[in-house]
Amino acid sequence: MAVGDFIKNRFLDQEIFISCGENAETITYDQAWAANKEFLRGIVVDVDTENNVLELEIPENGIIYINCDHIISFWEPPLDYHRSVATSLTRRVVGAKRKDK
Repeated sequence: MAVGDFIKNRFLDQEIFISCGENAETITYDQAWAANKEFLRGIVVDVDTENNVLELEIPENGIIYINCDHIISFWEPPLDYHRSVATSLTRRVVGAKRKDK
């Protein structure tokens, strides 16, 4: 199953976070832009599975079309990506008390 199919089956009409990783350059909206390595947060409007294109509505900005081949990772709220990465790097849950103190 392709990424586009999975997103369409699991996240249609729901909020999702998307990372395009190193493959993205600059994503330009009508009045704003997102630099490479930033995360996109929006509502999945549709996925054109024939062309593998995700239609993502960014609140107060409009709709962006993303080639699903460039999606590196995606997750749903309430996952906090930055806390998850910090936990992976430090091997302890962020905010947890250390045993040696």
